[in-house]
Amino acid sequence: VCNGGFEDYSFTTGGTPPYPLVSAACPFEIGANTTSDLVHQSLPIEPHWAGQSAYLGNGFASGLASTTSNEYIESPLLAPIANQEIVFVEFFAKLNNNASHFPYHVGLRFESNQVPPPAAINMITNQAEIYSPTHSITDQSWSAVGGFVQNTSGQAWNYAYLGDFWDEGVFWSLSNIGNGGIYPTRVMYDELSIIKMPNAGADITVCPNETFTLGSYNCTLPAGVQ
Repeated sequence: VCNGGFEDYSFTTGGTPPYPLVSAACPFEIGANTTSDLVHQSLPIEPHWAGQSAYLGNGFASGLASTTSNEYIESPLLAPIANQEIVFVEFFAKLNNNASHFPYHVGLRFESNQVPPPAAINMITNQAEIYSPTHSITDQSWSAVGGFVQNTSGQAWNYAYLGDFWDEGVFWSLSNIGNGGIYPTRVMYDELSIIKMPNAGADITVCPNETFTLGSYNCTLPAGVQ
């Protein structure tokens, strides 16, 4: 993906809506035809974002996560991820200050085709290719979410979606209300990267079970991959 740090934008102040949606950060779109936000220090921000900072730089994206509706952030991939290809995915996530509850998971999901609204509104599948540990994303600090993904779908992947793909009305949602959570839960996303794993050549040697650093992770190459 490009602009994974949500730094570059095109937005005219004083228009409608008065605050930027994530579609202002090209090539990202408001998956599910919702109102996912772009929050950037150089742009007008809604009052509930005051005092909240990006993981890195000046911008981040955000989508609602609740028991009744979810917002998604969509991006076309710079190049298709072919069947059987392996990629490394990483993004950082945090909840808005004083979020009312902690989601079961947040994650990234790949799709072969763009999911059009209203179908995208119903992307609750309890499944994503990469997702956070249970209730690990809170309003206290940014957390890295990532790992290896192999495309075994039989089709090339062309789109990535960030969001909460779990039915919070079914899966127990850890409430933060007793700890001062008073605002609807919005998941903040920053520094999304999707890296294709190269084939080993004369200048690259990575052996199975060898540990190496990629993004914020100490990784071990999956068995059977060279």
